[in-house]
Amino acid sequence: MESKNLHTWKIVAGISLAGFLGITIFVLLPHLVEVYEKYSVLTTQNEQIEVMGNWKEQLSDLEEKQAILDEGISKMYVDLAYENEFSKIVEQTLSDAKESVVSIAVIQPTGETIEEAYNRKQVTLEFSGSYHSVARFVNRLEQNGLVIEVQDLSVQKEQNLNARLNGNLNLEITMLRGSK
Repeated sequence: MESKNLHTWKIVAGISLAGFLGITIFVLLPHLVEVYEKYSVLTTQNEQIEVMGNWKEQLSDLEEKQAILDEGISKMYVDLAYENEFSKIVEQTLSDAKESVVSIAVIQPTGETIEEAYNRKQVTLEFSGSYHSVARFVNRLEQNGLVIEVQDLSVQKEQNLNARLNGNLNLEITMLRGSK
């Protein structure tokens, strides 16, 4: 009898184990997979919402930066000389040279690039002056409010004079096309 009871308990335990495994595999496991998939989707959506929230802040920052750039560009165009004012630019350059104690021997246009809204004129200057006066002159050219870019500077020291430099200065002057 005991052996029959033991055998019955083994059968009941086996059926219980099979039932537990069946419920686990066919009921709980699919439910857990579904919950995990929902969790993954929710996590992805939360990340996307966070990115979208950051996009609003970044877009706002970009709009502010764009406004600053637009203002700077419009100011640059306002301060840009017109191509018919080239003689005024030459006068300003000669004035800057005189104030810097630099002698200009030759001012010679060497090229011109015409673009949509503006004109770039290349100019070569032959000059002489002391090291410090040449440095002051180049600084004044770049800081005088006009759009003048120093492309190349070559200097030679005179043999017979103590601190005198001779040289060439290649400039690019940007001017608006048209006239005021």
